[in-house]
Order: sequence, then C-alpha cells, then structure tokens
Amino acid sequence: MADPLTIAASVVGITVPALHGTKLLLDDLEKLKYAPKLYSSVHNSHIAEEIKKTISTKQAEVKCAIATADKQPIVLEYKMEDMDHL
Repeated sequence: MADPLTIAASVVGITVPALHGTKLLLDDLEKLKYAPKLYSSVHNSHIAEEIKKTISTKQAEVKCAIATADKQPIVLEYKMEDMDHL
C-alpha cells in the first residue's frame, strides 16, 4: 500500500498547479470580456485623431485664405494708382 502522506502530497502537487492554471485562464477570459470596449475606445481615439488632422488642415487653409484676402486691398490700391497715372 502507498503511504497516505505520499498520496496527499501527489494530489496537492497536481491540484495546486491546475487551480493556478484555471485562475490564469479565468483572468484572461475576464480581460476578453472587456475587449470590445477597449477596441471601441481605440477605434474612437483613431477617429478623433483623424478629425484633429482634418481640422488642423482646414485651419491652415483658412489662415492662408485670410492672408491672401488681406493682401488684396493693397494690390487693388496699386492697380488704382497705376490707372490714375494713365
């Protein structure tokens, strides 16, 4: 017959790693449960970055248009002066 202490030690030696593996698996499954929210958050963050880029580009275009419009009266003044000298 096998010694009861040896049998108990063998059972514990098998059970403890199995329980530890089960806990790790449950932790991973818990993380997967929140994966859609994480994906949505990352996706929304990506969309927000694209919107920021578009706004920045449009702001640069508007600033350029304003600078061009600010120069127009000066150009018109020069043209009017040229016409007056004719």
